[in-house]
Amino acid sequence: MLRSDETPASIKLQKAAIACIQANFTRAYDLISSIKEEDLLRVDDQALFHLVVGIYALFYNRDQVKALFNFNTILTNPLIEEDNIYYALATTACGLVYEERHDYEKAEENYSQIQKLLVNIKVTNKMSLFQVLWMLYQTGEYYGKRNNIKESNYLLRYAYQIASQYNGTFFMSRILYRLGMNMVGHGKNHQAIQYLRDAHAFARFSHNQYILTKAHQELNKLER
Repeated sequence: MLRSDETPASIKLQKAAIACIQANFTRAYDLISSIKEEDLLRVDDQALFHLVVGIYALFYNRDQVKALFNFNTILTNPLIEEDNIYYALATTACGLVYEERHDYEKAEENYSQIQKLLVNIKVTNKMSLFQVLWMLYQTGEYYGKRNNIKESNYLLRYAYQIASQYNGTFFMSRILYRLGMNMVGHGKNHQAIQYLRDAHAFARFSHNQYILTKAHQELNKLER
């Protein structure tokens, strides 16, 4: 259901944001490039605009400077307080930039705030569901890559719980794949195979070709 204050620009922006989260950057660019920032009247819409531009810059153009500028624009906006979901999203996104730069000290500073920032954020619609799952997944993946498996598993299982509750099937394959890789890292191959099989099934259902391929490759290694 649309809010009474939705505008054509804000509706298009939400579609761009979901496309970005799903790594459909071509569609995200087509949508975001047709939006004028001055047409976005709500503070949250302006924040979402900068978030989408920043994520596109980071993951598609590999422009870390532009990405960080857009994320910091959200964090330094006096109208956006720490309990605002866009503050948490921008904090997560800054962590991604520093991770890409291999500046793990600054990345940790950002990722370590996520659990605290998420405490007061509730899932109220499809957009907030995708946003909460995106933050939990990105943070869980970071800790998994840094071999902090306990923290990674906690965040990913929390994400899995939310995704199950609200039917967030797109993220299921990502979450399960990362849990599987965490088990591989701990030599728990039986559990890894279970997670990866589930990831493969969800990836097929949600048409996530990237996870479908990765899960298939890992299963081939483990089931030889």
